[in-house]
Formats: sequence, structure tokens, C-alpha cells
Amino acid sequence: MCICMLFSLLRYLESLKEWFYQKQTREEFDREVRKFFNPNTVHYHNQFLLAVMTKCQSLGGSLGPREGNVTHTSLPFTSHTRERTGPVKKMQKKIKSTFQQTFEPVNPVEKAKVVPDRLDCDNSLAFSSREMLLPNIGMVHGRLLVAAWDCGIDDVDDEASHLIMHAVQQVLKNVLTATLARCRAYKVREKHFKYAMGTQPPLRHLRNTANLHDFSLESEATSISAGGCHIPSMKMSLETGTDEAIVQIACGGSLVPKRQPITLYNLLDALQVEKQVLSSHTVYATTMERIFHSLWHPSKGENSDSSLAVSNSRSY
Repeated sequence: MCICMLFSLLRYLESLKEWFYQKQTREEFDREVRKFFNPNTVHYHNQFLLAVMTKCQSLGGSLGPREGNVTHTSLPFTSHTRERTGPVKKMQKKIKSTFQQTFEPVNPVEKAKVVPDRLDCDNSLAFSSREMLLPNIGMVHGRLLVAAWDCGIDDVDDEASHLIMHAVQQVLKNVLTATLARCRAYKVREKHFKYAMGTQPPLRHLRNTANLHDFSLESEATSISAGGCHIPSMKMSLETGTDEAIVQIACGGSLVPKRQPITLYNLLDALQVEKQVLSSHTVYATTMERIFHSLWHPSKGENSDSSLAVSNSRSY
């Protein structure tokens, strides 16, 4: 009811107060109430009055007088009335309290957890560079908002954040592919796509190497018949694929080189050879500067000085 008469609530309560204090009649009160409601919402007024009276009944227990407070009433004398002697008692109505009368709704917002407006000083800020993780969509969107406000733009679309996330993933994929291709053997599908990083390359001086035919290097979905019709290409069976893989491993030689972990030297070599991986000159220069800075190591004199300082501190 408060939503329906948001702007007339004070006037409605004032009229209800005057009616309770008998400053206006029921007809006057009804005429005033009809000004606050329309035909579709007038039933809220009746429900409100019914709820008030039900609440009073549940608190007082009865609308009639109690046994200790007996009132004496007198009727006007007419020819059709008889003289009554003694007090007039009104029967007390027993009202059974129900759940609907005693139910009081609770505001669920009061039990909700209060979120602090500011971060606690004890919680340290997390950075993606320290955690070695990609930034999530919230961090990317916040950084875009800061850059937009610097340029005089009020808002940033959510699709722009998703586009930046996909672009970062593609750039990292290209950098990793270039780095692994410089230090590991791989296969090329359709003379363009690199895959199967770390496979053993076949030895060219073996006789069976010339007879190798890797069916995974080409993709032929269909083949064209003599009549010009497309025929689905036959896929090799599981046994044939297993035999081909065994032959390829046998042609790779028995001496498998020990794989060393990939270091910053491999990343530096890959970026120096394949500069097209990072098309932006600003990003490329910043990345190379960070790589050179991370490759710094203490000299022999600095190591000896640090060991001497540690030994002196232990002696004291």
C-alpha cells in the first residue's frame, strides 16, 4: 500500500488519525480515502484496516470489556421498552490466536553480511606479475576504465574487455610457440601450422626414413572421383595408426637427447629471430628490456664479498 500511495502517505495517516480521535465521521474519512486510491488499489485500504484490527485483537485478547470493567448503560424510556434493573453484562468473546495474527515479517537485509567500503590495511595487494597469472576480466576492465578516463571517455563496453583478454591469450600463445620451436623439434601441418612440439625427428641416414608417410601432415576431408564427385576420405584404423607411430619412433634413433628446461635465453633468442611475434615496437622494446634486466647476475667479486660478509656475521 505504501508503494501505491507513496506521495499521499502522510495525508492518509493524518486522516486516519483524525478518524480515530473522532474528529471526522466515517463518511468523511471514506471520501478522503477515495482521493488517495484508484479503483484497482482501493482494496489495500481494507486490508490495512483489517490488519490493524487483527493486531489489536491479538494484543488485547478481546474487543469487549473485561470482567473487572463492567459498564452501566441506560436506555431512553419509551412505551415499547421495559425498565431494566441491574448491570448489563456483555459476553466476552474468546478469540483464538492464529499464526497469521502473530506473524511479524523480518527484514532479510538486517541479517546480510556488511561489506566494508575500504580494504583492510593488513590485506596486501595482489599483482598478476607476482602471482604469475593472467589478469582476470575485472582487472582488465578496471585498467581500461582508468585509460578511458585519462582520455576523457566515461565508460567502457564489456565486449572491449573480452577482446583484450582474447588478444593477450593469442599473443602469449604465439610467444610460447616461437620459443618452443627454437629449442624443440616439431611437425608442420599443411606447411603452416606447427604442432607436436618435442617429438623426436627421424634420422635421415636410415633406410626406413625414406618410406615414412605421416598422414597427420595433410588434411583431406574428401577426395574427387573420376566423375567429379566428392568422396569422403578413408581414415586409417587404430591398428594402422599405432604401427605408423611405432615406425616413426624407431626411425628417430635410440639416443634421445636430454631435454633442458626453457630459460630466458631461449625466450631472448626467439624474440630476436622472430620479431613479428610482437608487432608493437613499444611492447617489444619493453619486453626485451625486462628480459635483459632479469638476466643480470652478480659477478665473482660480488659473490666473494657476500660470502665474506656472511662468514663475518657468523663469527660475531
